[in-house]
Amino acid sequence: MTLESFINFIHVMLLLGIFGFISSYTPDKKTRYRPTVSIFATFLAGISLAMVAQIVTRWDESCQAPQPLLTLFTACVFVAVAHTKGNVAKLFPRIKWSHHQ
Repeated sequence: MTLESFINFIHVMLLLGIFGFISSYTPDKKTRYRPTVSIFATFLAGISLAMVAQIVTRWDESCQAPQPLLTLFTACVFVAVAHTKGNVAKLFPRIKWSHHQ
């Protein structure tokens, strides 16, 4: 296995981890539904799965490794999602949209 293949393998595992954490998250009964966060979580899980499909379908021994910054960014997103156990809402602060002081 070449270094490029190994990095691709690590990248695929990170992406599958992101998808797995987000798709296996089940909210508590008392949590409030936030549509923007839900849309973002669905988008993040879908993009992760699509990137896995792209890497796997183009996999061969001559494949090039993904960009180092992309792999680093993917690792950071994985750590954040794993830390919140798939609860993407914890990644965003709650903002009260009140105009009153």
